[in-house]
Amino acid sequence: MKKTFSKVLAGVTASAIALSLVAGAGAFKTASASEGTEVSLVPWTIYEGAEVGRSNDPDGWPTRTYNTVSTTAGESKDSVFWNTGLPHQQYVDSPEVIWQTTQVANGFTADIAGTGWDGDEWVGSVANKDNPYLLRAYMTGIQAQEGHMYTVSFKAAWVNNEKAPEKNIQIGVANAYGEDVFKDVENPVTKIKVASGSSTTYSQDFTLWAGDTLDITLSYGAFIASYNKGLTTENVAAKGVLTISDFKLIDKGQNPEYVPKPTIWTDPEETTAPKEQTTAKPQPKPSVDPAKKKVFAQVTGVKAKNNKKGKLTVTWKKIANAKQYQIKVGKRTYTSKAGAKKYVVKKGLKKGKTVKVQVRALAANGYKAGKFSKVVKVKIKK
Repeated sequence: MKKTFSKVLAGVTASAIALSLVAGAGAFKTASASEGTEVSLVPWTIYEGAEVGRSNDPDGWPTRTYNTVSTTAGESKDSVFWNTGLPHQQYVDSPEVIWQTTQVANGFTADIAGTGWDGDEWVGSVANKDNPYLLRAYMTGIQAQEGHMYTVSFKAAWVNNEKAPEKNIQIGVANAYGEDVFKDVENPVTKIKVASGSSTTYSQDFTLWAGDTLDITLSYGAFIASYNKGLTTENVAAKGVLTISDFKLIDKGQNPEYVPKPTIWTDPEETTAPKEQTTAKPQPKPSVDPAKKKVFAQVTGVKAKNNKKGKLTVTWKKIANAKQYQIKVGKRTYTSKAGAKKYVVKKGLKKGKTVKVQVRALAANGYKAGKFSKVVKVKIKK
């Protein structure tokens, strides 16, 4: 059975892979609250990837990727929730499942029924890439201050039930524009390993050079390519219990190298004609960064063709300054390669079914992600 996923924050997590360094217990400097101000967090979102039915069992696969998930704030979801939409049938797809918690928590415990396979990175019988995004937890829209230095830290513990003497966890942090904040850090640690029966403390410093919010993602799905290459002992469809605790984001003040944007303001009372004096002084108007108002235009010219069996080719017209595009096909989303104006969907297409297709430009170059294009419907005939 294969699994696929919605690549939320794809830009961050993709660059995190390229920058990943592996470290074990005791390899990090831990920030304490005394070194700065602890930032208020937001509720977690817990994600479980969609499934593409390829089971040899005529009854399908009986469980999803989570057994249970609970937060340190006391919220929890059991297997009944995580099995939502599971068809229990051979060759039948099922949708992704997302739990938006409501209480702020500094950690969670995930009882993992299986990390899945490698999703849409499957090539023949050998995976050529890891796919940690099948299982992930993230916080979006954490309020922060541009130009400030931060330390993100947490403690991770793992108990192996099957096929995972160690657990891999990938960390991604993005600013308000979807840009990876680690890209300006020399040798950032964006991936850690936790041995079964032990715990590891993670800590990484960075500066928020642009924007006033942060999105933080922990991805802990399938690392099958790394296993095939002998880089980890975590095998496919690993099972176990992952506990994240003491999650903190510390504000350590403004980076001395940060140059604030100038404030341009004109006194409304400064005119050539004399005016009656008043004791009330006008308050300075805050500067407005034009880049924060930039939003990519809506993608046009979207076409979808099912010319080959099991494949759907989606094309569109490029948007100026856009690097990557997000393609939505039914309930699944995909991310194009940089500079591409075409994407070929190779999985999850059921003959005789009509799917809706949309495309949008992802955040880049100071622009926010644009709106999805108008819906294009196509019937899968092959």
